[in-house]
Amino acid sequence: MVRRRRCLGGVVMMMMMMLLAAAACSSTTTDTATTGGSAPGGASSFALDKPLKIVGLWEVKGESPSAVDNFENGAQLALTEINAAGGVGGKPVEYQRVSAPIADPQTTVAAFLKAVDAQPGIIVGGGGNSEVLGPTIGRSGIPVISPDVNVHAEMGGTAGSENLWNFTPHQPAYITYGMEYLTKTLGAKNIGLLGLNTTYGQVGMSTAEDYIGSAGLNVFAKRDFPLASQDLTEQVLAMKGADGILDWSYPNNASLVSKQLAQNGIDVPTMNTPGLTLVTGPKGLNGPPLANAYSAVQCNTHATDRPQMVSFVKAYQDKYGTYPNYIDAVTYDLVHFAAASVTAAQSTKPDKVNGAIGTLTYDDGVCEPNYHADGAHNIGHTISIVKFKEDGTWAGINQYTTPDLDKGGS
Repeated sequence: MVRRRRCLGGVVMMMMMMLLAAAACSSTTTDTATTGGSAPGGASSFALDKPLKIVGLWEVKGESPSAVDNFENGAQLALTEINAAGGVGGKPVEYQRVSAPIADPQTTVAAFLKAVDAQPGIIVGGGGNSEVLGPTIGRSGIPVISPDVNVHAEMGGTAGSENLWNFTPHQPAYITYGMEYLTKTLGAKNIGLLGLNTTYGQVGMSTAEDYIGSAGLNVFAKRDFPLASQDLTEQVLAMKGADGILDWSYPNNASLVSKQLAQNGIDVPTMNTPGLTLVTGPKGLNGPPLANAYSAVQCNTHATDRPQMVSFVKAYQDKYGTYPNYIDAVTYDLVHFAAASVTAAQSTKPDKVNGAIGTLTYDDGVCEPNYHADGAHNIGHTISIVKFKEDGTWAGINQYTTPDLDKGGS
């Protein structure tokens, strides 16, 4: 079910910059003849003059060493369902993907401009790149919903803008709740910090440091490393003697950290980035490296208490023959939310869609029941703590709901 909610303070501000692609925006300013809201099953009871076009901004496997298929898989499953239910505005949703690498800022901006040239009604994606893309997104005038986790991309942050929305909880909340569980439940007092030398890793470690200081605990050791690291022996050995560890890095780094901790006999609770869930399983990381591993994640795809998740997992397995991870589920929800925002706006005009994104509550998501934008433009508000099993699966052991924020960022 989709319903409107009262707009939160600080969400809407007048754009003071010229549009990057006025022609592209004007080509998507389709008005509609409205006859109501959303029909059962997702079919729209109003008519768009032209089909809604969505551009997905992400890679698929093979396009770079860090590329995965999960963004595209989740999006395609959602699009199939939306169009089977009648599309949006009485027309099938059109979709185009533009490849956007995670670790190449220059190529990323060029990819976004290509997405703008495709004249979409809405762009989804940009995970890992919202900080780089922020100014360009702000000038484009096109609504962008990103699965990126980046405090700087929040409204009021250095890369935030009126039309950039984060389909994630507030970035520091992942680390704060992860640290809370590591210290209060698991009893860690001398905590080692590991993380990437990028903004993602540095925000993770600095947030953890703040938490440790406020709790009167001790930072045992702190080490960072580049994304392309192949050997983390020095960083891992620096953790020997800690009674708890935070690792805030990308999936392959997290896998390497877990392996090298086990190889060096360091067996203490480790709170990992959500990315560790992407590299575990029978054909990935399993066994002793996961014996004491935890993650703070936006979406627990092994949850069985939400019927929407159970149905999603079955549909995903039927289509792809494998178990979905949190990126699959979050992207699936993101695309459904994007379509719902256009249905709520009953238009693909950028200003109307932006307004709808800011006031929409979407409660049919598989990951959480209350997607809505706060003043910082964060749409997700649920974080789960999961504990890994040695077979590479995991179970949810705690869940937190992040409070709505005012316009903020950093």
